[in-house]
Amino acid sequence: MQPPIFGASPPVDIAPGVTLVTKADLQGHISYANAAYLATSGYALHELVGSPHSIVHQQDTPAAVLDGMWQALRSGTPWQGTVKNHCKNGRVFWSHTS
Repeated sequence: MQPPIFGASPPVDIAPGVTLVTKADLQGHISYANAAYLATSGYALHELVGSPHSIVHQQDTPAAVLDGMWQALRSGTPWQGTVKNHCKNGRVFWSHTS
């Protein structure tokens, strides 16, 4: 986990064993989010479904990371990495994606 930025809200703690799940189409639009993801992010399902996945990606995530992720996924190649996301209230959470 990255240290919090001075003056920013502390990152959201996610309990061990909790699995956050989202599904997106190849254009990056969210089609599903599980209850744990909704509880962590603070978004309602109707706010996420149909929205681009960038709605939750933290703006300081390097574009190369996200571009590489989408390139791999669109080619059918599995991708793993840690992505910095933000909640509806602006707090940050980290997710290991695979």
